[in-house]
Amino acid sequence: MSNDLIVIVVVEDDPDDQYLIQKALSSVELDLDIRFIGNGLEAVQFFESSIAKADVANSLVLLDLNLPGASGLEVLKSIKSDPEYQPLPVVILTTSEFDAEKQSAKALGASDYIVKPDDINRFKEVLSHVIKAYVKNGETE
Repeated sequence: MSNDLIVIVVVEDDPDDQYLIQKALSSVELDLDIRFIGNGLEAVQFFESSIAKADVANSLVLLDLNLPGASGLEVLKSIKSDPEYQPLPVVILTTSEFDAEKQSAKALGASDYIVKPDDINRFKEVLSHVIKAYVKNGETE
C-alpha cells in the first residue's frame, strides 16, 4: 500500500447517503481507497479479517448507527475490542442527534460523532475536515 493512500471504510446501508458520501469524498484532493459496507454484520466480519488490519495506519472508518444486521454501536464495540484497532479512528456519521447515543459512542471509543449535514457542500467540508483531522496521510509523524 502506498504511504499516501488513505483507506476509508464507510459503513452505511442507505444508498442515498452512500452516494452523498462518495460525492463529498470525491472532492477531497487526496488518494482515497473508499470501501462501502452495507450492513453491521458484514462490517463486523470485515474488521475481523486480517486484510482490514493491514490498513490501520492510514485508515478511517465512517460509521452509521442505524444499520441492519448489527447496530453501529455493536460494530464500534467489536472494532475497539481488538487491540490492533485501538489507533483506528472511527467517526460516527449519523442522522441521530440523541445525546445518549453520542455518549455511548464516545464511551465505546468513537473518535468523533457527527450528525450528517443536509447540504452537499457542507457535507464536503465536514468530510474534508474529518480526513485531515484523523488520518496521517503519509506525512511524517
